[in-house]
Amino acid sequence: MSFLGIFWNNQEIRMRGLIRLILVSALVFCSYWLASEICLSIPNDYVYYLSEELITFVLTIILFVFAFKFVDKRNLYNIGLLLNKQWFISFIHGSIIGFVVIAANFIILLGSGLIRLEYAFASDNSYNFLLEFFGRGIGFFAVAVSEELFVRGYLLINIAEGLTSKMFSQKNSIIAALFITSIIFGILHYFNLNATVVSSVNLIFIGLFFGYAYVKTGSLALPVGIHFAWNFTQAQIFGLNVSGFTPLVSIMKVKVNDNSLLTGGSFGPEGGLFILVSVVLGLFLVNLITKEKNVKQPKSYFNIKTSITKYPQTI
Repeated sequence: MSFLGIFWNNQEIRMRGLIRLILVSALVFCSYWLASEICLSIPNDYVYYLSEELITFVLTIILFVFAFKFVDKRNLYNIGLLLNKQWFISFIHGSIIGFVVIAANFIILLGSGLIRLEYAFASDNSYNFLLEFFGRGIGFFAVAVSEELFVRGYLLINIAEGLTSKMFSQKNSIIAALFITSIIFGILHYFNLNATVVSSVNLIFIGLFFGYAYVKTGSLALPVGIHFAWNFTQAQIFGLNVSGFTPLVSIMKVKVNDNSLLTGGSFGPEGGLFILVSVVLGLFLVNLITKEKNVKQPKSYFNIKTSITKYPQTI
């Protein structure tokens, strides 16, 4: 192999998989840094977070359109981003699942006395409550799309594709990629405020849940919907911290018990052991909804219909 061959695959006429992963991942982190730098001078927390999320969203979309077309040489259709009627229906299904599993976690915490309600309609009073409430919804949607595009839409596909060989079947490569990207998902959240080892391990399982929704359907619609509703329901409806961040506006205001091993403490429910109940329930609901709604799912358990198999899904 020539020196150039270390970086370039002449048969595929594109950069080698590992080089693509390093390049695109570096650009993703640069986009996060750039968004943060642009918003650094914004004094209001609400405006700062929403601006940062929206700028990151725009930069991420531009980046991945470029990455899939010119770096990977595949289109967004291949990763389950065909924005048709079925895609939005699947997104709604995911949002329902996300709400239900977090509501279940809230009921467990409330019923066990680990949290208590204090009052309703909490806000930092920067703007109108409804304006802030829906604004945070937009922000959480932007976060869900950005993270799912990167972790599931890009990393999972490329890692699975890179692992596939005569010695490593497509099915096994996808299973391995699902676990690898889930571990990456957990590690990335370790750098959030108030993160712990328990929260990072929990987020690996949460990553498996989100990733499974992608693997099960071959579409980003379901995991984006779950991810969006998961965060939005925790913060904006129940007033719980999300991955270390305190909600600025919420329908409910709660007081959390000091038992951080179960509640997650300052990190939020994702840092507590009870969140694993939501993960198990979520996996069950993903199986249920993909069967009852006649989703055009892959024949085998981990056989994603993307460019890995050359037969993209239409969902």
